[in-house]
Amino acid sequence: MKIDLDELEALLPELVPEEYIEYVEASDRSVLRKRGFDPKTLCILNLELRENDETGWTRNRFFLSGDGFGNYYFVSTEPERSDRVRLWSHDPPGIEDAQEDLESFLDSAQQENPARGPLPPKSFCIARSAAWAESILRPISLDEWKVAVSACKGVQYRGYRSGQDPFTGKELRFDMPGFATAEVGGGTLNLRLWCGRVIGDYVAEARPLLTSLAHALGAKLTVRAGG
Repeated sequence: MKIDLDELEALLPELVPEEYIEYVEASDRSVLRKRGFDPKTLCILNLELRENDETGWTRNRFFLSGDGFGNYYFVSTEPERSDRVRLWSHDPPGIEDAQEDLESFLDSAQQENPARGPLPPKSFCIARSAAWAESILRPISLDEWKVAVSACKGVQYRGYRSGQDPFTGKELRFDMPGFATAEVGGGTLNLRLWCGRVIGDYVAEARPLLTSLAHALGAKLTVRAGG
């Protein structure tokens, strides 16, 4: 699926900085795409971060890349914004100045969130997009996922993960919308809807079940069995 500047602005209204638009228009599109700072890559990155934002930390920010450690470079989209690149840090929480403007950052940075490449080893993905990592552009909704799960024998929708308190032995529950389980081959298969795709660890015994779910969702199953 192609994403150009007009589509990027439509999908991220009021969030795309004019400086980025000017940079793209002055760049060789093939080089920009190869480096991972093209409109599609940044559209996917920003949509995914907003999809999983529960506290509002993505508001008024146009994200450019991660740093490989769960922190993200961005420029502000406030009316008085500058083109200074900043780093949002989650641990310790805070905002750091990256000491670069947007143009110099895009000229030299490495894209840590390329939205392409193979699945992780021994995993599966159910997605509607041609490339699994682009699922947020043709997402499976939570309501659609719940309907598919309810119609599939042996799959149970939970919406949370559970663990055990090491001190009291009591069950602990952690909210995780889109989380479901299935009993397969004598074990429990975890299935999670995340960023418009269903993902989990792959076992061969689960293929018929996963194929059935993919068919029900109008999606395709992608598997990476080995390392």
